[in-house]
Amino acid sequence: MSEVVNKTDHDSAPSESKVLAAVNTSELENGNKPNQSWWNKSTRTKERKLLLKLDLFILHVKSDWYTPKASFAAQMFSGYLQAAVYTGLDGVHGIPGWRWLFLICGCINVPGAIWGFFAVPDSPYDTKVFYLNEEEKTLARSRVIEVGRKPFDGVNLQTFKSVLSRPFVWVFVINYIFFCLDTYGPGFFAIYLKSLGEYTVQEVNV
Repeated sequence: MSEVVNKTDHDSAPSESKVLAAVNTSELENGNKPNQSWWNKSTRTKERKLLLKLDLFILHVKSDWYTPKASFAAQMFSGYLQAAVYTGLDGVHGIPGWRWLFLICGCINVPGAIWGFFAVPDSPYDTKVFYLNEEEKTLARSRVIEVGRKPFDGVNLQTFKSVLSRPFVWVFVINYIFFCLDTYGPGFFAIYLKSLGEYTVQEVNV
């Protein structure tokens, strides 16, 4: 994603350029993480119903917003949207355009954060979400016990030793470094365009 770049270093503040995609990307995709802790390989009927309910309140909400090409469309559109906000709202009520971008991003993200606070189900051992009854919570705990998952008991030195001694962790780290270089690197291209001094703020972001 491109970053918002302003005319002077004094007035500039880079945005993560997710005005459109932020509706469901950052705040709602976080539901993937806790949901992973509820999963095992079983396909029993009651368990499928449990996971379906979790998906309905978290993952399905997010997936309904996406098509395979939506991510690319969001990246392209967000640049145009930012340019429009920067131009159209710059100076309104004495607020610079780049500050308006932060305000708009906040207004988009706050509803998702509030929803996530109530909907993300924590761990099966201590979840308090409103849409699961006691039978379903008990079922969830029994499922993770079956595959040997224990309640989280904090982080200590042994935790780090255990994690860092696993080869797949290092394979993942190396893979993720290359993933970030390929995925997030182009997002800083706007900084390079700014350094050329040949483009306006609007041109840099579109």
